Amino acid sequence: MKARRIGRIVKTVLFILIFALLFAGFNSFMQPVWTYLNNYNTIHGFYEEPRDTVETLFLGSSFMINGVTPTELYDDYGICAYNLATEQQPLLASYYWLCEAYEYQSGTLKNVVLDVSMLRRDPPLSAYRKAFDDMRFSKLKYRAVREYTSDIHEAIMTLFPAFSYHTRWSSLERADFEKRDYTPDLALRGYDFTTERYADVVPLGGLAVPEYVPDKKAEPAEFDEKALDYFDKLAYFCERHDLRLVLIKTPIIGSWPSSYHNAAAELADEYGLELYDFNFSPYIDDMGYNHAADSQDNAHMNYYGAHKLTAWLGEYLVDECAASDVRGDERYAFLEDESRGYAAEIRRALKLENIIDPCDYISEFKKRGYSVIVAVRDEASVHLDSAQRSRLSKMGLSKLSKLRYGDCYICVIRNGKVVFEEIKAQSDLSPADTSSGSAEPLTYEGAFSDGTLLYVESGGASFGDTVSILIDGEEYAPDGRGLNIAVYDNAEKEVAYTALFDTFASPVRESGDLETHLREALKDGTPVSELSENLYKLYQYNSRCDNARRAAGVD
Repeated sequence: MKARRIGRIVKTVLFILIFALLFAGFNSFMQPVWTYLNNYNTIHGFYEEPRDTVETLFLGSSFMINGVTPTELYDDYGICAYNLATEQQPLLASYYWLCEAYEYQSGTLKNVVLDVSMLRRDPPLSAYRKAFDDMRFSKLKYRAVREYTSDIHEAIMTLFPAFSYHTRWSSLERADFEKRDYTPDLALRGYDFTTERYADVVPLGGLAVPEYVPDKKAEPAEFDEKALDYFDKLAYFCERHDLRLVLIKTPIIGSWPSSYHNAAAELADEYGLELYDFNFSPYIDDMGYNHAADSQDNAHMNYYGAHKLTAWLGEYLVDECAASDVRGDERYAFLEDESRGYAAEIRRALKLENIIDPCDYISEFKKRGYSVIVAVRDEASVHLDSAQRSRLSKMGLSKLSKLRYGDCYICVIRNGKVVFEEIKAQSDLSPADTSSGSAEPLTYEGAFSDGTLLYVESGGASFGDTVSILIDGEEYAPDGRGLNIAVYDNAEKEVAYTALFDTFASPVRESGDLETHLREALKDGTPVSELSENLYKLYQYNSRCDNARRAAGVD
């Protein structure tokens, strides 16, 4: 009888254990992979961080995610920092993520930098879910969830995502099946990289100009009561644990009026803290922020803005916070690995974005490990100059070097060798075909060495004005006038880069670093009237900023 009782107990315990393991696996599987704004990598990467290594922590919303790149703080200043911002991060989440970070990094954590944007409002439920879904289960997470919702049903749904997302079967993606074996990308350390530029898609008049000097008479705005409550908890936590709390406001020109600045300044004074508001002088100029060149969407910074803010913060952390330089310390060897990964991902992407000559771009990939596909849409010959044509010929692209007005053109380069190059000349068309634009475009069908299918189409103005680079059925042609380029990484079996060079309009394209490109163009004596559309727009915007600066009395 006793043996049977023990057997039943063992079976019950085993059943509970097996059920718990299965439920945990199902719970993890059904939880979405929040990849937008690098959320998944940020949180999972944090837990990969060695204990007691992080000295500076960044908290806040997407403005902070896009605003600070910690790997560059290490590269340039030797600072070990981590960006734990999340999309629309509520102050409640900022507070609890600080508590969670302290659990793992209490031995080294000294500085906490908080973007104050979310003092303005309490965000929707989805922001809490994105902040807490991937936090490890603990008493701390339980407390956080119970504090942000009094609904026990909602609390259970957050603590156990399987209950919340059990209806996701129809929306499961490849990432859901791969995440169990997914290794977080640690190189970004919470930063979300993009080089998109708002000025490229809006007219000059749509770009807000800084006020430079806040209106001290403006009535301070009222911040959200819940946000203020958790700001108080966060400030007290920092004081109790001897952490330096620094308040910043990232530049969102035109969306952070004097009323918000004054309210934030009053709050900082109340707590005896410093506020660095990069929407106003002197900090906007100290940082060197240019809204036309450094904003991706009129609010969030692109890489060029983040690089500037990160540099300012690096100087500040060294000069004012006695930040440690851990370069060369064996305990921080992992940062060297991450730095190399960052260089491979981000610095390489920047290098390519700032290659302005199509010959240089093609040459960069004309090496083992990559395939390069080039296809013309509309017209690409007018501004291919003699020096470029000579270089193309020496690179083995003899037909491209002889491209004429309106020609179709396709080439495929594999492992440094030109395996296909063809032109369909407009001069061969009959007058009827030329006038109707109905001639068939040039096409190519083939496959890469790994078997991935490739289809390319090039249509000059008289051949349908079209372009297509289909790789494994997916379109990768930038779909613009001129040379459309796609680069396929044969080793990784994926498209690595795409680019467009409008050689009808200019022999070179604009640099990703628009400010530097404009300075160099003016230094080289390019007349303002001959600047490209975006360079001219930046020139005009800078003039408006200079006028606003003078009107505000800022030197």
